[in-house]
Amino acid sequence: MACLENHRECHEPSKGSLERPRRLLFVGSSDLLVKVVTIQSPVTYVTVSHCWGKAKTLELCTSNYERLQSGITVRELPQLYRDCVLVTRRLGFDYLWIDSLCILQDSTEDWEHEARDMGDIYRGSIVRIAAASA
Repeated sequence: MACLENHRECHEPSKGSLERPRRLLFVGSSDLLVKVVTIQSPVTYVTVSHCWGKAKTLELCTSNYERLQSGITVRELPQLYRDCVLVTRRLGFDYLWIDSLCILQDSTEDWEHEARDMGDIYRGSIVRIAAASA
């Protein structure tokens, strides 16, 4: 991206001090699979801000964690998430953060940890996608 290559102010040194998400979705560039990965070192990622709404959607839970780590097809995602995967790939990024798929929904400890760091998680992303409706 020209911004990262040509604009020094886009290389915010303060980003190194931000808390990072524990998990991200690895969307890759052309693979049909999307997988939940645990992040050990800082990577460039995209975040999604959206209203969950009333419809039940795919969520990360202890019961499906291994399956989501192994990878699921993009078709298994709700349309909004599919669109976000597509945008992330087209922008040339490999990692995407969606709260419902990157925070264990049935773990109070995980929710409290990630909720405490959520401002940093959004601030630390390279691009923030805001969905007006799903």
